[in-house]
Amino acid sequence: GDCRPCHYIHTSTGCTNGQECRYCHLPHTKRSTKKGNKRQSSSQRMYCKKFVAALSELSLADVDEASHDLRALLKTYSA
Repeated sequence: GDCRPCHYIHTSTGCTNGQECRYCHLPHTKRSTKKGNKRQSSSQRMYCKKFVAALSELSLADVDEASHDLRALLKTYSA
């Protein structure tokens, strides 16, 4: 939470402040931007809710039996 990455550490010249820099020089994951953090459409959210509801009604044996179809379906929506 309180860690703020140094924006200059990974440039060609690096951070000129070195150990005196007030920012973190450890690797960080990239934050998602508002542009890349789009909300799914209403129809997609409704589909996911129905899909999860249908899965919750299946027994484990049913899920094992249909795992191939489920994996294929999940791949189409995870892309």
